[in-house]
Amino acid sequence: MADQELRRLAEDATQGEWHWDCDEVKGDPFGRVRYQVITSGKTITKIYYSSYEGGPTNAKDDAAYIAAANPAAILELLDRLEKAEKDAERLVWAMHNMSNPFGRHEFGFSQHVLEQGSTGDINDCRTYIDAQMEASK
Repeated sequence: MADQELRRLAEDATQGEWHWDCDEVKGDPFGRVRYQVITSGKTITKIYYSSYEGGPTNAKDDAAYIAAANPAAILELLDRLEKAEKDAERLVWAMHNMSNPFGRHEFGFSQHVLEQGSTGDINDCRTYIDAQMEASK
């Protein structure tokens, strides 16, 4: 699945803090247990497990996983991935374009930091390299 499709799905899904709980299905002759993923009083999904199905069940773990993979968590991961991919692009560009014997970029970066009144941290590096990449297009 493409990142943009996953982002769209996460943005369109029910927002809010997701959690799970479980209860026995009352009066069920099969002894089923219901695990639910809930947000803001709204049930997102239900997972049933019957002791008559035999063998171990992952229903509890599945419910916990679904709750943890909520829209906010997915969007945060996609944002981190996008930022990391952009940083990798910056690094490749910098390796190809910023090593020169005259120190033009070392001076340029220092000037950029002074003009911005900033500290020269990674965000300043990103801003400077982005400007250099745009100017070289």
